Amino acid sequence: MGLEEIAVVFAVSDPGQNPNTRARETQLLTYFHAMAVAFSSVRRWNPDLRLTLVTGADVPAEVRPVFERCGVRTEDVPFGHRAPEGFMNTFSGCLYLLDALQLAARHDVLFIDPDVLCVDALTGLDEGAAGRLGALGLELRPDEAMNGLTIAQSDELHRLLGEPEEPWTYYGGEVYLVRRDLVGPLRERVERAWRLALERHAAGLPHFVTEEHLLSYALRGLPTTDLAPWCQRIWTTSRVRTVTGRENRLSLWHLPAEKDFGFQRLFGVVSDGGSWFWRAPRGEFVARAGRELNLHHRRPAKFLRDAAGQLVNRVAGAR
Repeated sequence: MGLEEIAVVFAVSDPGQNPNTRARETQLLTYFHAMAVAFSSVRRWNPDLRLTLVTGADVPAEVRPVFERCGVRTEDVPFGHRAPEGFMNTFSGCLYLLDALQLAARHDVLFIDPDVLCVDALTGLDEGAAGRLGALGLELRPDEAMNGLTIAQSDELHRLLGEPEEPWTYYGGEVYLVRRDLVGPLRERVERAWRLALERHAAGLPHFVTEEHLLSYALRGLPTTDLAPWCQRIWTTSRVRTVTGRENRLSLWHLPAEKDFGFQRLFGVVSDGGSWFWRAPRGEFVARAGRELNLHHRRPAKFLRDAAGQLVNRVAGAR
């Protein structure tokens, strides 16, 4: 059957749990604006895909017209994988994805983060994965920590769960392609890793923390395609900038630093059904979206904010 549904999973958490947004008092609306842009971009290039927001939160009134225009439906899945006290310091809502995986029991689903922009049809990604699971592989050093756990520590946990001592891929959490035929084994492996994480947390030992840790283990034992040819994590700040100039070749852009900036500007654009977002050919769409999202021609205000952030980091590091 192939890919039928795009889902964004969102659990409301304490504002301090989300370090990639700035204004705590408007954080909920920031996320919903970003989701409205993400869903609109998928609809722009994929008119036949089903769009689902998995959340227990109410959709803000100003976002509802965009959701209605795009045909976004909401589904409230019980949040069963809540982190116990002290389990993690940030991104506690990410574990909600483990519950949302059940959506793939009915058909193939691509789960994307709220700050992902679709810039092309997803048929190439779907066909490239050819009936396999998919996620974005990241190249990391053994001593490099991701959300509180180094790759070497993760490797030790994999071996406790019976995996051989051999190279494996760490997958980022921005996109997961989950096939109906493979979701059962995937969830079984996730639950095995989750039980180990809870046991080791209770014992005060290093443990899997985020959905990235748990699913990197789970995907290791199943046929998985690296989605890097179609999706990249793109940092757009002065301190960390990974723009290559080849982003037009991708289908999905993950822009973690743009939730407060580019996605907020684009929310006003997607709210206008006659804007370039809905009418421009792909080349123009990619160029204009790239400008709005600071891939190129960074706006002076964004440049100054990034420069100020660099200075603060340097001062803090000197203390």
